[in-house]
Amino acid sequence: MGKPDVVDEYLNQKVMGLQVHRIEPGSVTERAGLHKLDVILSIDNKPIQSMMDYVRYMNERGDKVDLIVKRGNSILEFQLDYTNQV
Repeated sequence: MGKPDVVDEYLNQKVMGLQVHRIEPGSVTERAGLHKLDVILSIDNKPIQSMMDYVRYMNERGDKVDLIVKRGNSILEFQLDYTNQV
């Protein structure tokens, strides 16, 4: 997290991603601050271009996952923390 060069890279190119359609109340994504209609661009610096990419990377994830997300015209960074997930 906190890599401005990565954010600049996303701002300066046209990228694909995966749009968030629903946030479950009380979920890790809600606690991290993601919103409906955010577009997930990368998971742990791996680009997301399809649902298959998303599922594959999330199945390989550790306890903490770094996301780069596009919200409107902004590129944001989030960390999902699954450490205490039931």
